[in-house]
Amino acid sequence: MPREKPTRSFSAGFTLLETLVALLILVSAMLGPVALGTRSVVAISSSRNQITAVFLAQDAIEFIRARKVTNSLQNQPWLTGLGGSAGQSLCFNSGGCFIDTANGAVMLAGACGGVSPPSDCYVKRNTATGAYTHDTADPATPFIRRVYMTRRCPGPSPSCPQRERKEANVRVEVEWQERSSTRRVAIETEIFCFERSLLDECNK
Repeated sequence: MPREKPTRSFSAGFTLLETLVALLILVSAMLGPVALGTRSVVAISSSRNQITAVFLAQDAIEFIRARKVTNSLQNQPWLTGLGGSAGQSLCFNSGGCFIDTANGAVMLAGACGGVSPPSDCYVKRNTATGAYTHDTADPATPFIRRVYMTRRCPGPSPSCPQRERKEANVRVEVEWQERSSTRRVAIETEIFCFERSLLDECNK
């Protein structure tokens, strides 16, 4: 009587290769949203820094405009306290100035280049009030703000029209480090001395 050949039985299941392929698909599906979330966080942080920088630049310009009005009300030369008068430099020197708008202070800006600028270069933020300052007691922000001012004409002279004696250019630059690169925001405007009763003060 002939013998029957033994038969092998196979149980249904996943092979190792099928399992690896399934894991690869699963991991790819999970990494997509994670990468998107990471990019979103970076974009939000970058936008927040840029908005803050624009605010700091505009804040300095508004301070200068307010100082100009205060000078006029006090019968002072219109650029007093900003470096526009004789014997001052402050914002009118090549390195610009720092402005502490919260405390009403204008300071000659120091050198802030290099990888690790001095702490005095950075704008500070008071944690109690939220005000941006240059007070060394407050923690530093990543922002460095410089204000540069120039006059169309330094004073009365035949070559300097009276209109240009009453005009000054203001440029505010705010920079910060972000992802190993330097980002910068700049706002530029003109300010004028319009007080008719103080034309002589406008010329100074």
